[in-house]
Amino acid sequence: MAKTVLLVTWIVFGQPPSSYQVTFDSAEACDKAREAVLSDGMRLGSFALTVSLEANTPPTVLWGGALYLPTLLTIVAAAIALKRRNSAAGNALLS
Repeated sequence: MAKTVLLVTWIVFGQPPSSYQVTFDSAEACDKAREAVLSDGMRLGSFALTVSLEANTPPTVLWGGALYLPTLLTIVAAAIALKRRNSAAGNALLS
């Protein structure tokens, strides 16, 4: 029986790349693990995008006591639009 190897490399700004590999007995098990890793990556990416948008938004744009609210609403609106287009990013943001 053939083995399948999944090689994962995480690239995070300001940090050295981190890699690992896992061997699976079947291609189906490898694909399932690959989908889980991609989903985690999408979640981490959306979190980084939110933090980046909040950090780069001038205070004059942010209103009220909840300074994160306009950025959060923008992200939710973008995620809904992506989900309606059946995008993997939209599914990851709203799962």
